[in-house]
Amino acid sequence: MPTSKKQIPYPWENDEDAPRVPLTLGQIFSGFESELETGGDTWIRLASRILVILFMLTLVGSLVFNATVVAADSSARMHECEHNYMYWWMAVFNLFMHVNILFWYYVISNSYWMMVLSKMVMIASLVMVGWWLAAFVRMAHICTSFYMIKYPDLPVTAMYGMGMNVFCLVMSLVYQCSRPPPGSEKKSEDMFIYRNVFTRRDETWIPSLIHRDAIPSYRTGIASWEKCVRERNQTLQSTLDKTITIHQGSKNQSKLLTRVSDTIKETQEKVTKSDSLLKEQESLINDMHDTVNGAKEMLTNLPGGPTDLSLFDCTSGDVCKWSLIGFFCCISVALFLFAIPKWFHLLGIPINLVELLA
Repeated sequence: MPTSKKQIPYPWENDEDAPRVPLTLGQIFSGFESELETGGDTWIRLASRILVILFMLTLVGSLVFNATVVAADSSARMHECEHNYMYWWMAVFNLFMHVNILFWYYVISNSYWMMVLSKMVMIASLVMVGWWLAAFVRMAHICTSFYMIKYPDLPVTAMYGMGMNVFCLVMSLVYQCSRPPPGSEKKSEDMFIYRNVFTRRDETWIPSLIHRDAIPSYRTGIASWEKCVRERNQTLQSTLDKTITIHQGSKNQSKLLTRVSDTIKETQEKVTKSDSLLKEQESLINDMHDTVNGAKEMLTNLPGGPTDLSLFDCTSGDVCKWSLIGFFCCISVALFLFAIPKWFHLLGIPINLVELLA
């Protein structure tokens, strides 16, 4: 954004808001500035005040003298010498110039317009001194005698005005040399301004919180600030609503994630259980496989039919066992045959075993 140019103050404006109180004669000629002054510029301030007071006294004397001569010798305008050299009009212009210098010196309260005034005074002083030199150098002897005899105050007024203009020129140069150059960051007190020469800041004054002249600016600023705050609050409310929506969505998502996590845990437990069952089943299958293989080997080693049996394949233990079994079978059959008649006899049934067998 381009920066705005610095606003030029009015001649009567200054940077201070505090009221000014007049200095006493003792304070003026002692270089006094304030009760809080610690010294340093006292002698420079005293010298500038004496120079300004001397300049103003000579200006006032010039004003009185010029006003008197202008009023008393106005008839000189009818003479031919006055038409050529215009001493009376020179006195009028000096009077007008010096009145303006005093007036604007009293009105101006800032360094900017004081610098403008000094440059204008310097230019006007050079013009008036040049006018006096042109009239003095080329004035005829008869006109000199005319002014000395008829209007002796006019040449004296012109001479006094020339000296006063030279004094104005010197004061303008002194003031311009005492000020820092344009654009310099150095800030210094302007000791030639009327308010710094004859007045001081009222140290008992307490500044107000709000300046009366700045109230419209304050109102505009407050209205603009209120608008910005309202827009900011609306933006924050919109952001808050969006945040609440996002937070609610995050809560719902968290719930869903919790459910998915629980489901995953349950699934993991079931998978773990299934894995353990599969491992057990695998172990049983392996055992069954071993059993089937053992049975297969046993079936493979069994004889395929009666022709495959042989007594030579039996061991002596097997022969003894089979012989013992056969013996017990024969004993059992004999005992059974012997017991049958007895059982029938007990029952009263006559039976002859020989006949029965026959």
